[in-house]
Amino acid sequence: MTEWAKRGEYEAFLLDTECVGFFDPPITLKSGRPGHWYVNMRKALGNRNTRDELARFVYDFVVVGLGLKPDHFLGVPDGATPLGEACTNLIDYRDVGETPAAILRSGVKSHGDPADRYSVGPLKHGGHVVLVEDVTTTGGSSMEHILRLQEVGVHIDRLVSCVSRYERRDRGRTVEDVLKRDYTVEYAALTDARAILPRAVERFNPDEALVKAIEDYYRTYGIKPIKLLEAANQTP
Repeated sequence: MTEWAKRGEYEAFLLDTECVGFFDPPITLKSGRPGHWYVNMRKALGNRNTRDELARFVYDFVVVGLGLKPDHFLGVPDGATPLGEACTNLIDYRDVGETPAAILRSGVKSHGDPADRYSVGPLKHGGHVVLVEDVTTTGGSSMEHILRLQEVGVHIDRLVSCVSRYERRDRGRTVEDVLKRDYTVEYAALTDARAILPRAVERFNPDEALVKAIEDYYRTYGIKPIKLLEAANQTP
């Protein structure tokens, strides 16, 4: 992961706002895989104060951690749309009048000006954006929007995720590899399962059988296995 001074503070924020937790019993995820733990950024985005705090973390990660200064931020619809807007509102290195206010549409507008076919508010050809995703599993939704942005000539400086679940896609490739090789887009996450799951185990002390099931899950679907039982056994 990218070195970033505020990662520990950010992970504590995710736990304090219950954006990360456990399913017991597990549920079936959209991917068809069993879900033993969750990342739900809506718990932070549903409150103005916590939404703005989350936006400040994302903004700091992009501008300070990655050294990027995009024209604006775009949240992947629909979950990250308000987060992208809040990040754009924090831009202090560009004149307010020169900062675009476009947001991505979840679908495609079939009529009207082609300049806003994929967005509410036109996207500038040659402009630079950071695309923000709430949580990354396979990256499919983001890749769809990346193609649309590239079609209208927008440069995507980075796809940034609040949390990466640190999983491989169905054919075994990682999201980072697919983005870089197939879409020429770099990927970065504020944190991922390797870092946040041990902290969540220590904080919430889930049943040992559930922790073992998560370890088994990552032996099957993870980029690499994740060891959690040691953290669970150390919790008083």
